[in-house]
Amino acid sequence: SAHIVPEHPAQFVWLRRLGIPIHFVVYDLLPLQRPECFDPRVVNLFRAWYGSVADLADRVLCISRAVADEFLEWLDEYAPDRETPVDVGYFHLGADIASGAIEQGAHPLGGRRYALMVSTLEPRKGYVQALDAFEQLWADGDDLALVIVGKQGWLMEALVERIRAHPEFGHRLHWFAGIDDDTLVTLYGHALFLLSASEGEGFGLPLIEASQ
Repeated sequence: SAHIVPEHPAQFVWLRRLGIPIHFVVYDLLPLQRPECFDPRVVNLFRAWYGSVADLADRVLCISRAVADEFLEWLDEYAPDRETPVDVGYFHLGADIASGAIEQGAHPLGGRRYALMVSTLEPRKGYVQALDAFEQLWADGDDLALVIVGKQGWLMEALVERIRAHPEFGHRLHWFAGIDDDTLVTLYGHALFLLSASEGEGFGLPLIEASQ
């Protein structure tokens, strides 16, 4: 709704006048905190959306205490012109992939030790640094593999080309752009560890999935 809300503030004002409370969910403030990691058009879009949320919301629900604290700090800077303050709360996301209906399958890499990274390929996720580190490990003779799970995001064309052309691709470097929950549970279950190299998160869902 980021592109819709700033264009139709009168509709939300009308709803509030009818006594209908307006609640928004905020996942993170990363477009404002790390604008270099996003397309400039996205940054401008979300800047307008955050402003509309601050102006129109009765309550803002954030997906972690950290995001709620960040939103309150930003709210002080933005200083919306309103009669009543915004009520800011938070809740925790859940992870339901490891349900009883899903069983862990056979080792996906034939027994080879591997680290697992799970997230969309985007600049703030630390994939470039992680691959640099694994290349150093492989040069030192370590057989530990790197398994990446996540679709290609924005501003990552160079990394994707590097992965696909890598001499270890399909051997000690694996990338799954789209898999089902059964396969993901299997990858989590057999991984030596989860590697989260992200430079910023609203919540960090793979940490919860891995701990399950």
